Amino acid sequence: MNKEYLEALDWLEEKCYVENPQAEKFEECCKIIRQFLHRLEAIDNAEPSEALECLEDICKILNEKRIDVKWLFKNDYTTIKQALLKAQEPKHYLKWEDLEFNHTPKMIDVKMNGNKYKLVVGYNVAGKYLAILRDGKKEYYFLEFDKQFFNDLHLEVVEE
Repeated sequence: MNKEYLEALDWLEEKCYVENPQAEKFEECCKIIRQFLHRLEAIDNAEPSEALECLEDICKILNEKRIDVKWLFKNDYTTIKQALLKAQEPKHYLKWEDLEFNHTPKMIDVKMNGNKYKLVVGYNVAGKYLAILRDGKKEYYFLEFDKQFFNDLHLEVVEE
């Protein structure tokens, strides 16, 4: 969990509690926010389906306490929910067997661990299958005997 959030909350509790005429309500809100931060940490460490469930639980608790979820989350709620829903979708990774090798090289946009690459598929000078993974600075070459290693890269095709 980001320590800055908890430190900011500690500071608010320390400085504002004394000056706040509605100290009890303020203390209750700080407690809810602290629980909220711990649940967000759990979301970060959970599987997408568990995280989505936790997010909905947070919203339910906040609504019960009459705290406006849209105000608290701002636009982040929708972004978080969409990311979790997308993460639940099964990913299709590009396999060596999926590649179509032609004499005219074909370029495919792919991602690996969130980084974008260009995959060039064709033949080498000896007429053997060749795949080249480029990141703009470096090139990584794969021949047919590298196909298991290639498959283990878990490349995702970038859909446009």
